[in-house]
Amino acid sequence: MRALLIIISILSLLSCSAKQGIETVKVEDLNSGVKLDNNIFANLAKTDSGYKFKGFMLGFKTTNGNWVNLKTGKPTWNIVPKRCGKGIVKDRNKDVPDCDAVVDESKFLVANFDEGDAAIRVISAPLFAGLTLTGASYNVVFDVESYVEAYKEAFSKINKQKLRKIDRKISAIRGEFLNKKEKYISIVKNFQVNYNSINKSGFENIDYKKNFSFVHVSPNDEIESLWANYYNSNSVSQNLNSLQIFIDNNYKLFKNRLSDLINKVDVECNIPQSKYLNYQLRCPKSASIDSGNLEINITLESLNFYNVMPEKITAQDENILVSIKGNKINIYNFSKKFITVKNLSVYYDNKIASYKTNISMPPDSTLLEDRKIDIALFDINWNILTFRNITKHKAENTKIKYGIACEYVTSDSNENSSLYKSKFYPLYNLIKDKIQKIGLN
Repeated sequence: MRALLIIISILSLLSCSAKQGIETVKVEDLNSGVKLDNNIFANLAKTDSGYKFKGFMLGFKTTNGNWVNLKTGKPTWNIVPKRCGKGIVKDRNKDVPDCDAVVDESKFLVANFDEGDAAIRVISAPLFAGLTLTGASYNVVFDVESYVEAYKEAFSKINKQKLRKIDRKISAIRGEFLNKKEKYISIVKNFQVNYNSINKSGFENIDYKKNFSFVHVSPNDEIESLWANYYNSNSVSQNLNSLQIFIDNNYKLFKNRLSDLINKVDVECNIPQSKYLNYQLRCPKSASIDSGNLEINITLESLNFYNVMPEKITAQDENILVSIKGNKINIYNFSKKFITVKNLSVYYDNKIASYKTNISMPPDSTLLEDRKIDIALFDINWNILTFRNITKHKAENTKIKYGIACEYVTSDSNENSSLYKSKFYPLYNLIKDKIQKIGLN
């Protein structure tokens, strides 16, 4: 019984000494009636003469010190309650932080003993040996009462008139910035891009400007971050006088930089890769806003053409006619004899592609549609029939040899017969009908 009374006494003592915490801080009366429109941060420090604000900044970007926001009265550090452990409670729970690492009185984070499950956290030796407190766990909470008292004491020691003046100055600078930014954005939205086409290819009636609506005009990238870079500066001023000097000096740099930025627009050209078009486009990185428009010159230098073949190639003798049209080869047997077609060859630009057929055809017949021979069966090197960087002048002065040959045997003869015909085609005649069909994608 005596041992139990000792345990209860210990728990009662710990429970009574705990501080109650709250998750959020209400600070309506912290600033003594001073209302701020802008975030101004101050370092709340404890000195020999009590609490005061040692250092001010416009943007909070540091973890050194106990920085509070004078606009809201709230601390910048994390005040969410945390669980921590001591002794064997910590040893048995590796995920629970040590209380010494979490408790921080300078930030008003204090340990609050939780008696709800004390039985598992207060360990005793056997009763005859006496009692020993060997482990405990705590809630670390924000001591709002002590924080409010310290904040009010520090706030009472600053020049409130000076603080209001700094706040109004920041609001004036921000208002000027937002006004100029709004006008600038409006001008940028109405900025015109004019495309001027210059055709050096020689091919006529090519409307390719419709494919070039890829120039994007936007506000200067830095305009979006300019205010943040200025206003959120983490340069620390030791007092309000030096903070005001910092704001005045920085404003001159800010204003000059803003003036430079709103006098031009950013230009980005996402130039697509074209399969058929070879063009030159000079895209500036920026343009003066005074002009109100941007002139983009697009120079069409030449065109590319692929898988160039005559619309039709034919060869004929007294017995048969062989023709290539599109991607199919057809054979006509005009004779009164059975014919066996043994081999076919396609001639293109001094190259030959052959295919063994062994097709038997009765007199006066032609191949049915499903028996026509696909030109894909021939090992044609289509790269040879790809013509790049072609101008009209070059096309008119380039000739390509195409032809077809056939080896066959008739039923009244054991000897092979050959049919062969080739000719040179001006490249321009082969591509002129393709120009508009290409679509110039």
